[in-house]
Amino acid sequence: MAKVIRNYDSNFFVIVVSNYAWERYFSEDLARTLENCGGFLIKEFFNIAKARYGNFTTVTDFQSNETLTKTNLYHPYAFIGIPGLPPGKAYE
Repeated sequence: MAKVIRNYDSNFFVIVVSNYAWERYFSEDLARTLENCGGFLIKEFFNIAKARYGNFTTVTDFQSNETLTKTNLYHPYAFIGIPGLPPGKAYE
């Protein structure tokens, strides 16, 4: 995805929308590319919070006392930017 986005210039909008577990498939290359399109929060997420969201959480079901394991992934993300915008100027 990063390679395709880098082919566009400031005549294009870049729109990324995900409601799936995108954190697991996200790369540092894509973070830098979106930062070059005005992104700011995504770079912070990738550098600071990625390890925390990749962990698993164990909870107990309150009805059956069964132990359940879930991931901390599945955060929605939406991005609208333009190639060449300075960091922090896009919509996230």
